[in-house]
Amino acid sequence: MIFNFDFFDAMFLGLIFMCCIQLFYSFFFFLRLALHKNKEATNLKKAPVSVVICAKNEELNLIHNLPFILNQNYPDFEIVVVNHGSTDQTAKVLSDYQKTHNNLKVLYFENDKPGKKDPLTFGINNASNEYLILTDADCRPASDIWIRKFSSDFAINKQIILGYGPHNKSKGVLNYFIRFDTAIIGTTYLSFALSRFGYMGVGRNIGYTKTLFASVNGFESHKEIASGDDDLFIQQAINKSNFQIQTDSDTYCYSNTCLSLKSWISQKKRHQSTSSKYKVINKALLGIYSCSLILMWFSFVSLFVEGEHRELSLEIFCFVLAVKWGIQGSAMRKIKEGHFIWVFPFLELAQNIAMTLIYCLGGKTKKNKW
Repeated sequence: MIFNFDFFDAMFLGLIFMCCIQLFYSFFFFLRLALHKNKEATNLKKAPVSVVICAKNEELNLIHNLPFILNQNYPDFEIVVVNHGSTDQTAKVLSDYQKTHNNLKVLYFENDKPGKKDPLTFGINNASNEYLILTDADCRPASDIWIRKFSSDFAINKQIILGYGPHNKSKGVLNYFIRFDTAIIGTTYLSFALSRFGYMGVGRNIGYTKTLFASVNGFESHKEIASGDDDLFIQQAINKSNFQIQTDSDTYCYSNTCLSLKSWISQKKRHQSTSSKYKVINKALLGIYSCSLILMWFSFVSLFVEGEHRELSLEIFCFVLAVKWGIQGSAMRKIKEGHFIWVFPFLELAQNIAMTLIYCLGGKTKKNKW
């Protein structure tokens, strides 16, 4: 018996396989975030907290954002700002704030190395408290109870808290796409963490303990890479039970997007510079998802144009798309990014193609700075 099995038959089977992979990710990973409920610790002692910020030539950002951190509604906290060799008026701005805020500790750190790992380590080591929240000078908390809600998980013996850092909305297609990219990344790393495959947080809104930081020797194992303080460190420190995620919008830290496509691409290259150091399982899971998504769309379009497999391919593809749309849309709604749901399937494809092109064609950045 001879089977008449041609190229498009093979592509149809490939479409089914890619669809199965996408369904697996939707149910195994993203559904966990869609169903997640924050359980804020109440009636527990609020432990002292240190907020650590590294600042390099951040004069304007500190003027605009630091007051929202200094005036948090929390009984016992300090703000540790590490002035990393700034040449603008950062030192003066911080000195002025110190005159009116006793909880502001300013440290000075000098070196010529790129990246913020060394000044961040310096700030952590000189923080007065065990519980740390890290953010950036260009970030602003969403509320005056940011510390109160974000740190609540420390009271139930969690050593890592993974927060979310959305971007401010402004005019333009680039701003819209960058905000969507951030939402996709957010739903991904939070979903993976809930599935016990945590691989990153965001340095502009993350918390952990000094004890945990010391137990893994800080950033020592990847000190040669300028980036990695929010992904390589997390991969090293996280386990199945020592973390919690925060999706309460009061715990978000907002920042502005890049103003040009060139600067955004450079930023993405810096972020991707650590990917070669990822654990094999993390690289595989992230790579398989992206590749299967792109191949699923390619296979469907090819089969739709071909005609013979059009009807069945359309039914399978639409079913998978509807499932993904529902589950991952709910996950985006969980982090208050539901306004992207109506364009989710199409922008997700564009985002994955863009990230793949940047990774494959971008090469290494000449200067890796923060």
